[in-house]
Amino acid sequence: MLNIRLELRKVIALAISLAGSVTMLAQDIIIRKNGDNIQAIVREVGIDDVRYKRFDTPNGPTYRLKKSEISMIRYEDGSRDVFNGASTSVEDRRQPSVNQRNDYVYSRQQLPASRYTYPEQYEEQYPKKFYLGVGYGFDYGGLFGGKFEFLPVKHFGLFAGAGYNLLSIGWNAGGTLKILPDKKVSPNLMLMYGYNAVIVGINSYSKQYEKTSYGVTVGANFDIKIGRKNKISAGFFVPFRSSEFQEVHDNAKNDPNMSLTPLLPITFCVGFNFGL
Repeated sequence: MLNIRLELRKVIALAISLAGSVTMLAQDIIIRKNGDNIQAIVREVGIDDVRYKRFDTPNGPTYRLKKSEISMIRYEDGSRDVFNGASTSVEDRRQPSVNQRNDYVYSRQQLPASRYTYPEQYEEQYPKKFYLGVGYGFDYGGLFGGKFEFLPVKHFGLFAGAGYNLLSIGWNAGGTLKILPDKKVSPNLMLMYGYNAVIVGINSYSKQYEKTSYGVTVGANFDIKIGRKNKISAGFFVPFRSSEFQEVHDNAKNDPNMSLTPLLPITFCVGFNFGL
């Protein structure tokens, strides 16, 4: 009976030892450039980053680490990826040695494809875009002016415009929400702050009423793609003019010696934008 118990203990000890070795093999090691080692289960190797789960919490959250912070990934099968920069592709992925090839280690064909292939959203990562345009309307600063637009992400853009508004240099700055950025014709919503009305005197008497309004303006436009980079933009705006400007305008309107063109509740814009 004693011999049976001793043999059983040996079997249990051997099983625990094998389980420990399997556990060691089952984990990936992410070696950071600062010298830290992360025990992980690598899920995806993207263009700029690596997604992984912590080995001790495989059902926990997915973490993301930039490639620029990683020196090497050593996988459970003995292969490895070596990185030199943020978007460096694989330099060295070696097959495991003969001693490492055992019944537990998976072959390369058996490993999940997602580990060694980039997901579609990374293959077509949206590049930042810049536009330089000329045109007419508030977003171009006035009667005629220029506009610079920056799209940090696909559905949102920032812009600033400056131009001549018949009295001085007008300006506007704001944001654009791109509703269908991948289509040839994309409708957009716009919000800006800056020049949105002007009173211009035509003689020495009327110059006392000269005034520029600065305030919030909302609107919408359409981007029509021309070629691969350029576009034509056209739309309309609803300005919210300052109370100070409105008061000056009312005084000029009530002056019998003045003749004013009416303030339009809606204005229009059009311009051509060159992709940079």
